[in-house]
Amino acid sequence: MYTMQRVLVVDDEPEIRMLVRRILEKAGYAVEEAESGEECMRLLSSRRFDVVLLEVLLPDSDGWEVCSSISGKAKVVVFTVCSSEEDVRRSLECGAAAHLGKPFTAARLLDLLARVCGGE
Repeated sequence: MYTMQRVLVVDDEPEIRMLVRRILEKAGYAVEEAESGEECMRLLSSRRFDVVLLEVLLPDSDGWEVCSSISGKAKVVVFTVCSSEEDVRRSLECGAAAHLGKPFTAARLLDLLARVCGGE
């Protein structure tokens, strides 16, 4: 039986959340949104997600700490403008399954999610 993958998109910019949501829903993912680290953790405490797409530049939280806190609850893909080698290393050290730099294409996002979701 096919189970739809559940994705939580965490970004403080509504336009980015909306764009990512449209891309993912069109590809068959179930998507919810959070605009802050606090909202992300609240949703994770009450719902199950397969993947969290996490921008680490959040107004209310240290996104790297949020990433570490998610570990074990869902796979994390950090998607951020912070894309130096140090940022990628930090993402992986915090427990992220992958790091995706902004801007990105819809094809790159979907390919990365397919690999992360399929790698269970």
